Amino acid sequence: MGSASVLPDSPRLSERFLALRVATFLPLALAAAIVALLFVDQLGYLLITVLLATWFALWSVPFWIEGRIDWFQPVTYMSLWAARNFLRALQWVWTGEIESTLLYASPGGLASLFQRALVIKVAGLGALLCGYYLWRVRPERARMVLRFPQKINQSRLRWVLVSLAVTALGGYSYLLSSVGGLWAYLIGWGTGRRAMLSGKFYVLAILITFGSVILFALARAWQGRARLSQQLGLLTAAVLYSGILASLGVRSYVVLFWCIAAGLYHYLKRPIRSLHLVGLAVLVFLFSTLMYDIRAAAFRGEISEGDLPAVSVRSEALGRFVTEDFLARGMDNLLVAVHVFPDYIPWQSGRSWLNLLALPVPRGLWPDKPVMTVGGLLRDQYFGGGGSLPVGYDGTLYANFRLPGVILGMALLGILFRSFYEGFKNRRGNSYAVFLYVIILNQVSDGLSPEAFTQLALYVLPLVPVLCFVSRGPAARPI
Repeated sequence: MGSASVLPDSPRLSERFLALRVATFLPLALAAAIVALLFVDQLGYLLITVLLATWFALWSVPFWIEGRIDWFQPVTYMSLWAARNFLRALQWVWTGEIESTLLYASPGGLASLFQRALVIKVAGLGALLCGYYLWRVRPERARMVLRFPQKINQSRLRWVLVSLAVTALGGYSYLLSSVGGLWAYLIGWGTGRRAMLSGKFYVLAILITFGSVILFALARAWQGRARLSQQLGLLTAAVLYSGILASLGVRSYVVLFWCIAAGLYHYLKRPIRSLHLVGLAVLVFLFSTLMYDIRAAAFRGEISEGDLPAVSVRSEALGRFVTEDFLARGMDNLLVAVHVFPDYIPWQSGRSWLNLLALPVPRGLWPDKPVMTVGGLLRDQYFGGGGSLPVGYDGTLYANFRLPGVILGMALLGILFRSFYEGFKNRRGNSYAVFLYVIILNQVSDGLSPEAFTQLALYVLPLVPVLCFVSRGPAARPI
């Protein structure tokens, strides 16, 4: 039988108690947000101030409606990732200048787009919360339909870890030797990192599989009574693995790895508190800034062989990262979507969702394969070529079905996320179920995209035969 989770179940709130809390705290949060924004508002658009305050008040709902905050339930985890969108909007209000890295127009024109984007954000978030909290999910109907193993063979798990470590290191060495070594690869970021990885994607797939097994081994160690030396050994392997990924410039995979590790620790070892979460966020932020600085320096040709160790998180690099990379993502992209649809690109009417069915087909076999997502259409409109400007769930729904589609679609998404979470809660004593839940949560919390599907496939698909292998054998022990 699976062991009990370290987190107690949150109390189920009655409709009357839920309505009372909303009627009491939401107006207070809205009033406090409006007053605070009026003190810092330099933009001078009252409607923008009210919409931004409403957006903030709605994001506060999970924090005062829950008896106990679970940082890795869908709505609270989504709020953490959505914080940069709010900070970007707050930056425009605070400075009084709406500066977008993608749109060059008069402040008045951008203010109009900003208002429309905030309406989409507020309507979408309100509908999401309604679907999440008002939909009553019966526990017996919310069970995960998947059947998870109840035993594990530790000797087989160790054998798989060692085998994958040797294979991953061999692939990593081959990749670096094929491009002239580590220094040549890092300096070559300026000439195209993707081109240097072309044809060698299988090496990254092997590394990701190795990382997945490290995470699963950590989950087993945290859930069971593993010796401290075993846990330290796995954490050392995790740090070294992250260094290898960082040297390849795949920053998002490193961040995703440690976010998954944090979720596993939260459910299987000890609940993560707010202070721990802040510390993790600071580390992720500093790491991302450093990676951005190195990458930008390589693109500008400011580093050469032997110079790289001197590159650090400089103040000017931190400023560029904040304005160009960290904040200038979702909100800027949503402004672009509001600007483009339908004046330059027609409403998609569901086509961008149907196009995802063609995602597994390689473009080499289908040269005319359509652009997969709304973000891809925006990227193609502005820059041409591959890549994406992700706009999140609300932006995708807007590009397909306008504002009514945002409201209905986000409400359905809230129901889906609630059912997903309730189904997981019934199985969270099983390390397999926790592992799968945390991986899926990290991929779907910031919107669906081809990149999210690719990362999810890299983490889950190669792991299926591995987990089947380690859950069998005469030495398998109950979880």
